[in-house]
Amino acid sequence: MTLNDLRQLITEGEVKAALDQQIYDSLTFNREGNTRVNVPYAIAAAARWGYARLLGAKAQHKGFDEDELEVIREALIKRAVYELGRTSEYKENFDMDRDDADTLFDAVLGRGDGSSDSGDNGTSADAMVGASGVQYEQVHKPCNSTIFPAARYRGR
Repeated sequence: MTLNDLRQLITEGEVKAALDQQIYDSLTFNREGNTRVNVPYAIAAAARWGYARLLGAKAQHKGFDEDELEVIREALIKRAVYELGRTSEYKENFDMDRDDADTLFDAVLGRGDGSSDSGDNGTSADAMVGASGVQYEQVHKPCNSTIFPAARYRGR
């Protein structure tokens, strides 16, 4: 499967159908020309992402059946929606689409069972959390004031 094959798996109409009309309008409206922007870029970016996943799995020459192609198509649509949100600086609102795309594509490539939990109890490299993620969780974790009531008021 080539990069061009992946680009042709989805259309602008399918990306539009994956979003609420108001969200689609706000993500793609160009005031100067009243034309839709970012959708061709999002489709191309999704195809590049998909091709990179195929290369990583050494599956670019694998023949996919009709059902697998449908799952790949859905993954590409979700990734294109994520790319639209990312280029419009609303990335956080579309992280679930990115995660869904990863899960769908990994399932087709045989890298998991298609669920977001791989069942490896966090032992694979994909399940490891970087130091910045750990730091974020520790800083933003709510304080359990029932167990440590005085900890909330220290230093005030």
